Amino acid sequence: MGATLWPIEGLLRFLRTPRWWLRPLAAMAVGWLVLLGLAILAGWWAWPVATVKGLWYALAVAKAVGVGFATLLLAWALLLPLLMSFAFEALVRLAQRADGAAPTMELGLHAGIGGSLRVLAGTLVPRLLWPLAGFALSLAVGPIGIVVSVIGLAHIAAIDALDLAMAVRGLSGSDRLVALRAHRGELWQGTLVAALLNFGLGAMVIAWILWLPGLAVGAARLVLGWSEVLAHSAPVPGMPPPMPGALPAGAVSAPPA
Repeated sequence: MGATLWPIEGLLRFLRTPRWWLRPLAAMAVGWLVLLGLAILAGWWAWPVATVKGLWYALAVAKAVGVGFATLLLAWALLLPLLMSFAFEALVRLAQRADGAAPTMELGLHAGIGGSLRVLAGTLVPRLLWPLAGFALSLAVGPIGIVVSVIGLAHIAAIDALDLAMAVRGLSGSDRLVALRAHRGELWQGTLVAALLNFGLGAMVIAWILWLPGLAVGAARLVLGWSEVLAHSAPVPGMPPPMPGALPAGAVSAPPA
């Protein structure tokens, strides 16, 4: 499918590999419950009183829903790096290993948290602007704030999925930021596809928990072809070689032109 549709490619691949499901889906179920709980509480706080009637009531309800989505987005922006690392580090390793990438050592606590904080600080502007935009638009035009919030969710999720995929390959936080800027086209293409995918899976409710694992698997494959990652793809001493018949370490098959 290529660089543009990497979120869909990742979702399909995740669905085809049941042995990868247990930990990511369990972690996602818990994570979504926490995030949705915060959003529902914020929406309930902003819900209109019974004395509001007619069109004003409808607008106030739309505003409350927008506030809930903005709260969800803010919590998402600040907590997602931790959730991604906890839930999907092993999944990303399995996905990259299946593509023939050389094995890597597990992220150390200090290095892992330090690199994630560096990327969090380097992407703090979009992490804060998306919730503000969603909140402001929810106040002004109601439902438009929901659409903006979903795009914001997808943008932040794409950043953190690509960040984790590069962290597993051994890149420092600074190197990951450089790579994200160099590949912003693929990041934004994936963001828009992921937002549409989010709407589609959200319509099926329970399928929503598949969204982030799909992004993680898609990002795991995508970054293996990036020059910044290929420079860090030397095998780790003492680790087994790639599986027979797999692609060379750090390589992925090129999509058709």
